[in-house]
Amino acid sequence: MKDLFNLSVYWLLAFFILVLCLLLLVDAALPQLQLYFFDRILVSNAVMKVILLATVALGSLMHPAIRLTRLPLLAWALCICYLVADIAYLSWARSMSLGDVLLSYNGYYFLLLLGPSLLAFRDTISERLIVRCIVFLFVVCAAVAIAQHLTDSPLLHTESADGAFEVQSPTFFGDVRAFSLFTSAMDFGLFCALCGALGVALSRRLPVRGAALLGIAAVGCFTTLTRLCYVVFICACSYALVLTYGKKSARGRWYPLIYCALGI
Repeated sequence: MKDLFNLSVYWLLAFFILVLCLLLLVDAALPQLQLYFFDRILVSNAVMKVILLATVALGSLMHPAIRLTRLPLLAWALCICYLVADIAYLSWARSMSLGDVLLSYNGYYFLLLLGPSLLAFRDTISERLIVRCIVFLFVVCAAVAIAQHLTDSPLLHTESADGAFEVQSPTFFGDVRAFSLFTSAMDFGLFCALCGALGVALSRRLPVRGAALLGIAAVGCFTTLTRLCYVVFICACSYALVLTYGKKSARGRWYPLIYCALGI
C-alpha cells in the first residue's frame, strides 16, 4: 500500500512538472491569463521556474539512482561547452555584460539545460498523454494565431502597464505577426516547427491526424511572418521525414551538422 501511494505521488509530481514545462514553453499563456483577469502579473515565469526546480528536486529524491548510461551526457556536455564559449563571444564581440548573457540564457535555454534532470521521470507518464497535451495546447495556440492573422489585430495584450510583460516585435511593416500565446512570433514559429515534425512522425501510424497536424502547423508558422521560422520549420519536418520513413535512420545524424552550418 505504501509503494502504491509513493507511486501515485510520484506520478502526480511528474504530471505537475509536465504542466509547468508546457506553461514555460508557451511562455505568455499564464501572463495573458493574469492580464485578462487581474490586469497585472501576479505570478511571473521566474517564479514558475523556481517552483519547477523545487518540484524536480523533490521528484529526483524520490526516484532511485539514475543510471548515467541512460543520460545523453555527450550532447548535454557539447551544449554546455557551446554556451560557455558563447559567453566569451557575446561579452567581447558584442559588449554584453555577464548579467545580460546569463539572463538571456535563462530565457532561452532553461528547459534545455534542465533536460537531463527531467530524465528522472522517464516512463512515469505515457508518451501518448504527453503528445496529446502538446497537440491540444498547439491547437489552441494555432487558433489564436490564425485569428490574429485574419483580423490583422493582436487581440491579446502586447504589454502590461507595469512593464513586467511585453511581446517582442508584434508587427512587421504594419502587419501583425501572429504571436499567439507566446512573447514573440519567433517563439511561436519554433513551436509550430516542433508540432510540424510531430505531425510527420504521427503520419506513419495515424496518417489523417498527422497530416492535419502538419497542415495546421504550416499555416501557424506562416502567420508569424518570420523567415527564420520558415527555415526551421522546413528543417524540422525534413529531419522528422528521414527519421520516420528513411530506410537508414542513421542518416539523420548528419542533419544537426548541416543545420549548424546553415545557422552559421
